[in-house]
Amino acid sequence: MTSQASPVRERAQLVRLRALRTRAAERHCEACRREVAEACAAVEIREARVAEWRRLRTALAAWVVGPGAQELARFAAPATARRQHLAEQHERDEYALRGEVRELEAARERLMRARAHWMRERLREDEARGMLRGATRAAIIAREELQATELAEAAALRGAGAWR
Repeated sequence: MTSQASPVRERAQLVRLRALRTRAAERHCEACRREVAEACAAVEIREARVAEWRRLRTALAAWVVGPGAQELARFAAPATARRQHLAEQHERDEYALRGEVRELEAARERLMRARAHWMRERLREDEARGMLRGATRAAIIAREELQATELAEAAALRGAGAWR
């Protein structure tokens, strides 16, 4: 009986270890999901800033050729400085946006790898659970066979003793 209980205990321990690995993979997957959400939010914020800089540049250009054209001589230097500032900020944010988009793509790739790892761990845990069920069934069958053998031996001994 102890020889059959040992494989069951070993399989149960394997199931516990696999479950721990599965939970760790799931936590890592959740961290990657949060990372993707944060990167996505950063990209959205940066895109809004880029759009705002673009809008401001367009508005300044419209003012220079429209209502500000009459007083361009008086406002030429400030308008030029403002246009350069807007262009520089717009360029900086577009450059930062490209970096944040690359980071978002990298975070999505890490999430895909984490999900694949989590799925592999779940499959391994399921396999270990199947092995535990098989070992448990084998132990039950072995125990029932042992009991049947013991009963048959006891009956044979009782039967042999009755004839004496």
